[in-house]
Amino acid sequence: MEKEEQTAAQVKKEKQEIAMEEVKHKKRMDQQCECIEQQLHFQKALETIQEMQQTQTKSVSTKLPKLTITKFDEKFATWLLFLEQVRGQN
Repeated sequence: MEKEEQTAAQVKKEKQEIAMEEVKHKKRMDQQCECIEQQLHFQKALETIQEMQQTQTKSVSTKLPKLTITKFDEKFATWLLFLEQVRGQN
């Protein structure tokens, strides 16, 4: 009878240990799930920021008018003509 009581007590103790291990395991799993959810949240935020940066940095191309630059021949007599050409292109 005493042996049966010891065996019953031992079985009860083992069941309690198993239940405690299951609780610990569930707690670890919940923590991991929370960590993964946080990582997902931050990853989505990072992707949103990167998309915003990409749209802001897209370059806009514009065609500029073609300029014809004449070379100054360093003669005093043609200086005014050259100056008028340069001012007229602005």
